[in-house]
Amino acid sequence: MQSKADEENIQVEIDLPADLPELEADPNKIKQVILNLLSNAIKYNRPNGTVTLQAKMVGTQMQLTVRDTGYGIPEEAMQHLFKKFFRVHETEDKVAGTGLGLSISKQIVQGHRGTIEVKSKSGEGTSFIVRLPLHAARD
Repeated sequence: MQSKADEENIQVEIDLPADLPELEADPNKIKQVILNLLSNAIKYNRPNGTVTLQAKMVGTQMQLTVRDTGYGIPEEAMQHLFKKFFRVHETEDKVAGTGLGLSISKQIVQGHRGTIEVKSKSGEGTSFIVRLPLHAARD
């Protein structure tokens, strides 16, 4: 993934506090979510853009945010982003993908009793915010 970021001259910034508590979760599944969000942030970014991964505690939940400085997501596409096989029309011919990553990520997050949301403004970039309870039973 770093090679793709380097290829497009995209800077990847990581903000993970040293005192962040351990999350009781399936590490492979959470890694899959994070890698998918980072991959999307790199693929749909502008050349010379920035991708930021930030983790912090918000109450009893860990909040993971992946933010990019890309082109943003059209408002009409926002409600469909987490549907299987959905691709944003403006990018489906330019960026390879199956339209499954966000759907799978949402299932994983919900299986850990968490939430995932997206905030985007056309022309200004996108943020995906994942909130996971520190101590959650998982499916």
